[in-house]
Amino acid sequence: MSEFWAQAAALVWGPVTIALLMGTGIYLSSRLKFTHLRHFGLGWRFAAQGTAVPKQTLGEAPVPPGDISPWQSMMTMLAGAIGNGNIAGVATAIAIGGPGAIFWMWASGLFAMATKYSEAVLGLKFREQLPDGSVAGGPMYYLKNGVRSPVLAWMFAFLAGMAAMTTGPLAQTNSMALVLNSEFHIPKWLVGAGIAIAAWLVVIGGIKSIARFAEKLVPLKVILYVGGSLYVILAHAHLLSETIALILKSAFTPTAMIGGFGGASVLLAARLGAARGLYANEAGLGTAGMAYGAARSRDPVRQGLIATVDVFIITFVTCTMTALVVTITGKWSSGTMSTALVASAFNTSIPVVGGWMVAVSSFLFGYSNLVGWSYYGELCFGYIFRSNVLKIYAWIYCGLIFVGAVTEVKTVWNYADTMNGLQIFPNLIALIVLAPQVASATRSYFNPATSK
Repeated sequence: MSEFWAQAAALVWGPVTIALLMGTGIYLSSRLKFTHLRHFGLGWRFAAQGTAVPKQTLGEAPVPPGDISPWQSMMTMLAGAIGNGNIAGVATAIAIGGPGAIFWMWASGLFAMATKYSEAVLGLKFREQLPDGSVAGGPMYYLKNGVRSPVLAWMFAFLAGMAAMTTGPLAQTNSMALVLNSEFHIPKWLVGAGIAIAAWLVVIGGIKSIARFAEKLVPLKVILYVGGSLYVILAHAHLLSETIALILKSAFTPTAMIGGFGGASVLLAARLGAARGLYANEAGLGTAGMAYGAARSRDPVRQGLIATVDVFIITFVTCTMTALVVTITGKWSSGTMSTALVASAFNTSIPVVGGWMVAVSSFLFGYSNLVGWSYYGELCFGYIFRSNVLKIYAWIYCGLIFVGAVTEVKTVWNYADTMNGLQIFPNLIALIVLAPQVASATRSYFNPATSK
């Protein structure tokens, strides 16, 4: 069974899927005429302006529907997206594909902005208000109401829901327990119990509780990791120009064997870089539609512009920090993989403490990812069963956290990757079919007089 899911994950995340993701991003960028990038600065301003949920006062226009502020929606998105893939996944891609993988990660991130922008626009445009007064958005709603395909909507909800139940509770928790056990010798069962209780306290409160948690933890974890990475990079600043030259050269010419590095072709570097970049920023998975669909906002385009900011933070900040740290220190060719590779790079400039910083960052990244994805699972199973499943779901989700901490779950990573990959396909269908509506909404926002 383990071999089956390993092969399934490799097949689903193969060249065809990467080509479809990149192709969709390029197509959407073209349809939008790169308007989302030309107004990239507005995304930052809109995110900052939306830090508080407004309250209606007498005589004012009604408060926009939604459960959380635009800023909280971005923090929720980042909580789920910035996980151990940004550390371990990026480092491993470079260790296998060489420094050229970094260039292709950047290239995929540039076009991923259009994909995330479109998901956020559609997530808000086609969201629904539920019987309890809350709102819900995401691919299942724009597949049902926009594409008019209830079958694809149900299929997406099922695949994404099953991925959410494994990616966080089992796979992420297992990695966190391993890190804390190896670095601080904390028993795995104790780690599992502690994380399960801590997660339950957040998850049981629904999206509002998750958003309050995310807006506090996400900036902390990003600042900690980026701060440590910048220290290492600045300590090797004299090698920066040489490192950039190596990245650009390796992106278009094969990388020779060196040290523990076995060599890599341009195709391998491109595939690994693009795959890791798209997997890390989640463009195409549809999660942006779910996170931004809960925002207290009436304007889909504003949410779309905010979504481009989260791609920038994920790809061009956190993932790039990992990439530069392991490359500029020369550790990329040591033969080491995953988090251990990043820790060894940190230790070149921050002995002993560097490894702890990576361990703590890995824990924070994993924990926030765990909490963020809990919301996606809640939305998906709520859609399938047409009821509020929060309490039942929260108990099952947190129970699986303990199981994940004390169990060997190599198969689960491949299973979760397979489900994540499969949920891409119905979502991409929706993005392509509804691209004219995204383009029309964008024109109407920036050129209202000429949009008709």
